[in-house]
Amino acid sequence: MGITAMMLARPVSNLIQSVSGDVGGSSTIYTITLPKPSTKGSTIIVGSWFKAPATFTSLIDSASQSYTPVGTALLVGTQYYLQLYYFRNSVAGVTTITQTISDINAQSLCVAEESNLVTSGSILDATAVQVSANQTIPSTTFTSGAMATSTKPSLVLYGLYGSEDSSNQAVVAGAGWTIIQNEAFTADGDNTVLLRRRVDAVGAYAVSGTCTAVANANGQGTLVAAFVPQAGM
Repeated sequence: MGITAMMLARPVSNLIQSVSGDVGGSSTIYTITLPKPSTKGSTIIVGSWFKAPATFTSLIDSASQSYTPVGTALLVGTQYYLQLYYFRNSVAGVTTITQTISDINAQSLCVAEESNLVTSGSILDATAVQVSANQTIPSTTFTSGAMATSTKPSLVLYGLYGSEDSSNQAVVAGAGWTIIQNEAFTADGDNTVLLRRRVDAVGAYAVSGTCTAVANANGQGTLVAAFVPQAGM
């Protein structure tokens, strides 16, 4: 009797969809609509930007899933906050995500839906959790600085860059990184940029890139975090 061996396909972490948007200083609430309903079991990653002195209140989607912050929010100068959030093992059918802040002010969201990240245990690498950098002097480069050396050989990295400017910046990702969304405020020229990178070796990683010079001195901020894919991807 012949025996046929079948090799099962390994799960591969993939970007399913992404979207970004912003609102001027007209409300404490901003709701963004996904291009298509979410997939069951996916991880939804959100990059948040909003102007101070408002503070964060909540980030909840249309399925009443409440999002977890990665580390501590970065206050860039005294002007605005940057933060990464996630919800893993999502239900199917999420269509909107709503951010609420404490005071009426400008805010933006960059959203990515990722497949095949871990659904139990820590979704963040044990050592390469998050680092951040605050550049208050206008610069044509940005970097988060390096995370601690990762413990996992395979990771999906997400970076978030934000600036407050009087004219929108042209942003170019550093080596190995891809810009997922670059949300350019139409009202006042600010930018919120979500970047992604897949790595398959242990390392001390940083997100970086170049940008046009900031036209005022209100600062630039950058965050990076390392997410863990399912085993064998």
